[in-house]
Amino acid sequence: MGRVWVKGIGAENNARSLYTFSLQDNCRHFQRFLNQRDDQGLVIVDSRYKQENVNAAHSLFTQKHTRSGDGLDRILEMPVYGHSENHVGLQLADLVCSALLFPIACHSYCTGYVESLHVHDAYRVLKTRFGKTLTSMMFRYQEQGRPRGGFTVSDSLAKRPSSHLLQLGTEQPQALGATDPQAP
Repeated sequence: MGRVWVKGIGAENNARSLYTFSLQDNCRHFQRFLNQRDDQGLVIVDSRYKQENVNAAHSLFTQKHTRSGDGLDRILEMPVYGHSENHVGLQLADLVCSALLFPIACHSYCTGYVESLHVHDAYRVLKTRFGKTLTSMMFRYQEQGRPRGGFTVSDSLAKRPSSHLLQLGTEQPQALGATDPQAP
């Protein structure tokens, strides 16, 4: 599971609130995952600056320790912050995000809106080749009649749904670096 934020053109983001909200949201989905498996778990996230880590962890502390009870009772501790060079799990997450999800998200949500070296039609092949595999690995569930979990996308450009990220359409596989014969 994870969260993708597609920034609007010329828009500013509050990185602290987006990160904190994303971590809280992912913990809620993880809690649901653990509930379904009658299990417990631990959240390990890539360390950032100490104050950013403290703010995010404190926001989850307040959700775990409320008067009405622990809303994240299956998660054993506040997020543990590690350095990706020391944790294989973080290295794998970095690899999946950097090599697959980021280019797929750039292609899926920014094509036609943003001119950038990160928005390249050749990334379409990643979606075609790995979209089904990534979809099968996601933890998804229904809540109040709506799909939840998996990779959630907030698209400020065109308001497209999260399903657009990995949804395969009529795109044909194309080798990376190949040119589109119909391109102008």
